[in-house]
Amino acid sequence: MRWERLSNGALLKSASDAGFEAFLSVDKNIEYEQNLTTLPLPIVIIDAPSNSLAALIPFSPALIELFKTPLDRLLFIVEPTGRILRLISPR
Repeated sequence: MRWERLSNGALLKSASDAGFEAFLSVDKNIEYEQNLTTLPLPIVIIDAPSNSLAALIPFSPALIELFKTPLDRLLFIVEPTGRILRLISPR
């Protein structure tokens, strides 16, 4: 989609405008870089120690359950325990 040069805010808006239903990332700084009260779409952060496949696979069950339900435009953080935080402001 040629979005590799977009900054976080522009990337999120482009994803929303293109019809994406959620934005999935391992970038834990999004929580502090974006205004969580005006998100253009739900953001799901995987709180993994790295972005390697081996580190991400354990999050699959929690992500599957999360994506079974409609998501509000919030920041969701999926913790290693499987617990899901729903944030409207940074912790």
